[in-house]
Amino acid sequence: ACVTKEIDIAMDKDLDELGQRDFYEKFLMQLHPLYLDIETTGFKVDETRRDDLVKKYIEWDERLRYELFHLVGEEINANSPLQVKQLLADYGLATKKGTGEEELTTLLNSSRLKDETHRKVIEMILEHRRVRKTISTYLMALPDFDGRMRTTYYLCPETGRTSTGQ
Repeated sequence: ACVTKEIDIAMDKDLDELGQRDFYEKFLMQLHPLYLDIETTGFKVDETRRDDLVKKYIEWDERLRYELFHLVGEEINANSPLQVKQLLADYGLATKKGTGEEELTTLLNSSRLKDETHRKVIEMILEHRRVRKTISTYLMALPDFDGRMRTTYYLCPETGRTSTGQ
């Protein structure tokens, strides 16, 4: 309790010094009830629409795998850093930093990448990763017992931005 009081005093001083007390008290602190209501209520899942989206994304995923197989000449797991690194090495495009989205996007924008087939392969790897992420994280997420999806919001007092957790 003593530490909390010291933090509150320091934060009060910072708010006044930065001239942000009105913003904090009249905006940020008012968000809590709104987000609490959203967390408690959740949103109803339209199972028919969800099934349609699952079908669409799985077909998209299969099409990408098929096209990637034909471009590369073998099955490749786009989410495997090892396989993507080996593929880039085979193309003479190995990166020291890795095979994440940022590195592959940098490679796409670099002058090193001249071959259009190599460009297409890298674009498809990135697209395939996004499609798989959508399927696994969003479309396959299970609703709560009452058929509603819920999340938790976290408010950042410094910026007023929010983030969610699962």
